[in-house]
Amino acid sequence: MVAYSARNTKSPIQSSELCSRMTTLCISGKTRIFPCYNSSMNRPRSALVLSIFALLIIVIGIAALTLGRIAPVPVSSQEAPRPAPTAAVLAQLATSPAFQYLVSYSDSGFVPRTLTVKQGETIRFTNNSHADLWLASSSTPLYPSVQNGCGSSALDSCQPIPPGGFWEFTFDIKGTWTYANTLRQNDTATVVVK
Repeated sequence: MVAYSARNTKSPIQSSELCSRMTTLCISGKTRIFPCYNSSMNRPRSALVLSIFALLIIVIGIAALTLGRIAPVPVSSQEAPRPAPTAAVLAQLATSPAFQYLVSYSDSGFVPRTLTVKQGETIRFTNNSHADLWLASSSTPLYPSVQNGCGSSALDSCQPIPPGGFWEFTFDIKGTWTYANTLRQNDTATVVVK
């Protein structure tokens, strides 16, 4: 088989010359144009793939080293100190009637979750959490209403109780009454009035 160059179809060319450029071959009177192939043609593509792979390895290595250096923030087992009572809380304490029970609200909910009291006894609800507490009846039926001007039940603090604040309520009606922090509906507790 004899190959002829595209420029000069009468002079034969060496096979090494065929692989260095696009070539036209004339075989049995038919002209074919095809690219020559040799192993050096893979080098640019192989170099690109290897470069991308090396870059990816470097980025992953840097990310792993950086993440390994980030230390977790220690969580203190002690709660932050509570602020001193405000003037409004001190004034409320001065006029507050005696209470028989104390229910504490913390970041984990009400304690105790169930409390049994006698009719006419008072509970002081204290907010020992880091957020506001809005205490209101959530049972069915609701604790009966009086004209307190803020809701459909008398068992309603009518406003947020700030951290460190408190609200008192006297249970005059027998029954089982569930209440909740309306700002966090899943935090509920129950008072049984006998």
